[in-house]
Amino acid sequence: MDSSSLTTDEVAEHLDLSASTVRRYKAERKLYSYRANGRLLFPVWQFIQRGRRRLPALDRVLAALPVGLHPQAVAGFFQTPKPDLVITGEAVSAAAWLESGAPVEPVLAIADALAAGY
Repeated sequence: MDSSSLTTDEVAEHLDLSASTVRRYKAERKLYSYRANGRLLFPVWQFIQRGRRRLPALDRVLAALPVGLHPQAVAGFFQTPKPDLVITGEAVSAAAWLESGAPVEPVLAIADALAAGY
């Protein structure tokens, strides 16, 4: 996961933002990041169009997830197909669901269930 993540400066370049804005987005849970080997890393699953935009409603979903969830658990939440998220007859991941423009509410319900320990 670390090798496919972006640094603060790379995210700033991709999103055409300053590094301080990227750090503020991280603090406000508008972007997800984690620390590895002393570096702040941003997984690529939260970006679309070759990293040029954030997933729609990412901030709402991140706010619904438990704080302190392990980075691999967060990645699994966004990248693993969910039986409740179906597009054209196929289960898709939360990231694919959000990227498609589908409503955020089903993803929030899954995040709420995870936060509640179900």
